[in-house]
Amino acid sequence: MEWYHQKFWAARWMVGVWPRAYAQRLMDWATHWLRPETRTVGEMIDTLVLEQSLQSLPENICVWVRRHQPGTVEAAVRLTEEYIEAEGPRREDRPRKDKKSGKRLAEPFPGKGLERKGEPRRAPKRPAKLVCW
Repeated sequence: MEWYHQKFWAARWMVGVWPRAYAQRLMDWATHWLRPETRTVGEMIDTLVLEQSLQSLPENICVWVRRHQPGTVEAAVRLTEEYIEAEGPRREDRPRKDKKSGKRLAEPFPGKGLERKGEPRRAPKRPAKLVCW
């Protein structure tokens, strides 16, 4: 199943390949990866959203979350929150500023800080140590 998942996301159309054959290959890989005959539409959507959300994380967070093999979006969100609370935003995760204007260029987590809605911002609690397997 993992092989089909990797093939699906790594696939790139090449000149000389018939579009119909390329699309069929993608359909075959997706079918083997997502297994629609054994899963609900909701489970398949969760799989796709999980993959996209992991790919959009900063690399150091993505690596840590993937090591813990979250099976659902909810599990990935929980792991990401644990990482951020334990590690705090690192320099590469912090918003960058334009040198001339001083304006922010990008946010790693748009609209999200360490604070939760309705709670004041405070330093994250640091557990003894996060263990990665």
